Amino acid sequence: MRHRYIFCGLVHPTDPISDFRLIRSITKHSMGECIRVNIPDDLKLDHFPYDCYETTDDKRTLEELGYDCYICFNGRWRKFNELKEYTPADWYLVLEEKYGLIMLGDFSYTDSKEKAEAWENEHGYIPEDKIVFPPFREDKVGLKLKCK
Repeated sequence: MRHRYIFCGLVHPTDPISDFRLIRSITKHSMGECIRVNIPDDLKLDHFPYDCYETTDDKRTLEELGYDCYICFNGRWRKFNELKEYTPADWYLVLEEKYGLIMLGDFSYTDSKEKAEAWENEHGYIPEDKIVFPPFREDKVGLKLKCK
C-alpha cells in the first residue's frame, strides 16, 4: 500500500481522488497540515516530467480509499482524525478554538505559549521565499489532545 498527500483547503470524504494533485513527499510541500490517502496497488498514478505531483483518472472517493488527517505538532507529523468532520481550510480554527493550539509560523502547531513566544521573538515575520521546512518525522503513536 502506497500513500500520497493532499494539501488542499476544500476536501470532502466523498470527493473522488481524481480531483486532487497527489504529492509524494510530506516534507517538501508541507504547510502544517495535510491529508494522507491510501493508494492501493491497482490505482494507476500518472506523473508528467517536471511536475511535483501525480494525478489519476480513478473515480474512487477518499472515503473508499481510506485517508487520515495529519498536522505538524511540535515538529512531528501526527495523525489527528478528529479533524475528519471539518474541511482542512477550517482546521486551524478548530485546533485553536477547540484544542487551544497555537500556530508557529505557517508550518507547525504547539500547545506551549513559551514555544510560540520564542518562535515569534526569533523569527518574527518571514517572507515566503525564505521559509525553510525542517525535516519533520511522523509520530507513530498519534496525537491525543483534550478540548479546552
